[in-house]
Amino acid sequence: MAAAEAAKAKFDAEEKAAGRVWRAEVKSLFPTLPEGQFRVIKTREKGTILVVPGDEPSNRALVFLGEGSGFRGDVCVIPAGTTANILLDSYSGTRLGSHIDVVAIFDIGQSISFHSWGRRNNDVLVYTWDGREINRKVYTKEEWDVANNPTKEAEAEVL
Repeated sequence: MAAAEAAKAKFDAEEKAAGRVWRAEVKSLFPTLPEGQFRVIKTREKGTILVVPGDEPSNRALVFLGEGSGFRGDVCVIPAGTTANILLDSYSGTRLGSHIDVVAIFDIGQSISFHSWGRRNNDVLVYTWDGREINRKVYTKEEWDVANNPTKEAEAEVL
């Protein structure tokens, strides 16, 4: 629980420094599993995904992420920028905006990318697991497109 509180404090400080109003919440209604002492399984009968006590020898992370859209916008996962294993996603929306939540397992170096847009924003948010923590980077959609869609010089005609 101390690690969760430390991560919350770091996230809140970063959001405050950036001038955003989002703050993290740490809720623990049930007993928590010790760090590194859980496994994620899928039942054979119904395909239910469960987190159960057990030994996890790899340095993977089970992550619950959520992103919202801008005002009167939308949000989605960018498949080309996503390498983590998404176990479950949930999408909700209203006429003023939308929200997506995902549950994913990250191996070291894997990431999930979200595209969030609206009247005042057009951003790509990338979450990456480095083996110790989840790092979050925010790009404008234009920056993302330039970095991930290089020009096809080999197919271009030289004049």
